[in-house]
Amino acid sequence: MIRGSQQLPWVQLHNAKPTTLFGSTGSELAAEWVQARLKECHKLHPECRSIESSRSSMKPLLPKRIIEIVDDRRVRLKEPVEERADYVCLSHCWGDAKALVTETATLHQYLDEIVWDELPKTFRDAITFLRYLEIRYIWIDSLCIIQDSEEDWLEQSGSMADIYSFACITVAATRASTSSAGLFTNSHEVAISYGNVQLLICEQPKHASPGNVTDKAFPLLTRGWVVQEMLLSPRVLHFCNGELVYECMRGAVCSCCTTEKLSSTDYGRKDPVWSIDTKRVSRLPKLWSFLRLNHAATDDFDQNKCPPEEQHFGEWRRMLMRYSDLKLTFEKDRFPAISGLARCFSNKFKATYAAGLWVENLRNDLLWVMPHRVKPERRRLDAGAPSWSWASCGEGTTSYMCPLGSHLYFTVVAVDCVPLSEHDPFGQLKSATLTLQGPLIPLILKRSKKGYDAQFDGQWGIEVEPDLNLAPILADANEQGLFFGLPVVRSEMEIRGLVLHRQNDGPYERVGLWFCPSQEGYYKQFDPLEWWRAEALHEIFGNMKLETVVIV
Repeated sequence: MIRGSQQLPWVQLHNAKPTTLFGSTGSELAAEWVQARLKECHKLHPECRSIESSRSSMKPLLPKRIIEIVDDRRVRLKEPVEERADYVCLSHCWGDAKALVTETATLHQYLDEIVWDELPKTFRDAITFLRYLEIRYIWIDSLCIIQDSEEDWLEQSGSMADIYSFACITVAATRASTSSAGLFTNSHEVAISYGNVQLLICEQPKHASPGNVTDKAFPLLTRGWVVQEMLLSPRVLHFCNGELVYECMRGAVCSCCTTEKLSSTDYGRKDPVWSIDTKRVSRLPKLWSFLRLNHAATDDFDQNKCPPEEQHFGEWRRMLMRYSDLKLTFEKDRFPAISGLARCFSNKFKATYAAGLWVENLRNDLLWVMPHRVKPERRRLDAGAPSWSWASCGEGTTSYMCPLGSHLYFTVVAVDCVPLSEHDPFGQLKSATLTLQGPLIPLILKRSKKGYDAQFDGQWGIEVEPDLNLAPILADANEQGLFFGLPVVRSEMEIRGLVLHRQNDGPYERVGLWFCPSQEGYYKQFDPLEWWRAEALHEIFGNMKLETVVIV
């Protein structure tokens, strides 16, 4: 009871907004909210309709294996043959505990029936929710790929672009860190009444945004595989703590209704640049912006003046800046986990893929850098990546970009990437070499406060950002003359290039990135006058004999 001049309790709720309360995100009310979003998407979103109409008027072909919801609490694995129907994908964290998987020994058993009580709770919840939506098929990676068959795994990982792109919607267990955690949560509303006035009040759910995408709040969004699952799917339904978030090509909307549409700094906006529709001309996309960097390391160019192909390659690098920070259980999955995106990008823009880079844009893609002060002790051999690829250093790489009009110092002689499987030319690699031709200068390296400095022809002034800890090889490489610098590009402010290390008379490996500022460059105001400037190096490079360099 309110006495005297005491305010009504809800008057003190600042920024309170009407919301949709389901009680549980797995309730029939929640399913009705999702159905309303799907109908709205089909009827009112031309960008969503165009993706579907570009495929055909028919239903999509079902994947090689799919889980069929036969009846209440009865499901089985199915191997359809040229069968068409709507289906859903499940995006989830496996977690530390082993999820239920299909293996060679259990395949025939699961084709007959998968025992309901043996399914992890997340799987059961997803299937239960699909019954509300009247969708009969669901694709779950751990069950639809034979996990102890390398051949089947390679084949299916090469089909990810189609599997997620053709799904009606992807159900994402965004709040769950394991497959046993389940999808559904309650909204925990509190009833407040005064006379005939009744209110249900709940705390506003937290949305994914820069700085709060953590293992605790949004564990799924910290995993490497989720990148292509989110970007390739035409629609995603996020099951979060106490609410649902529906994402499509138009944008994203949350069930808490704090805004009509979430801003691009939340879940972001999916974009046709990642669709399988090769005819659609995409605008500059905002990729996966809920994990946007807090700095703009690659945005040193005017996007409005960039040709479309520069924008597309720039978006690829921006995606990699976040993807390379995400977690993978097995580092060998670093390429397969984005092979669907690479396939889609290659088909749409007619670009040639090479170990996470694009041949047509090596002038920029080669200039990735490890930004951390603490460098890895050694290269990640388990990634199966060449030294010239960002994937060779594991988590935490980023990219620099070159301003338009930069002078190139190298030409590409050959790029030879041999895939591990014919099913997935964008996945794991057997081998990869890059052959370039350009001027090559000997370097002597020494430690500095910012990383390493390099000496050429008796003068310093070349700064080096190493890819890994060079201490174990520094003394011997300097003594034997095994460090070299290959210039890549010159901009108005500096020259940038690769630091290479040669083992005996064999091929080279990349070990870092070097740069030398111009006379007007910012850092040169603090450097001795006798140190190298970009202008002097540029003149020397123009008079040098070109060398052919093979980098592994």
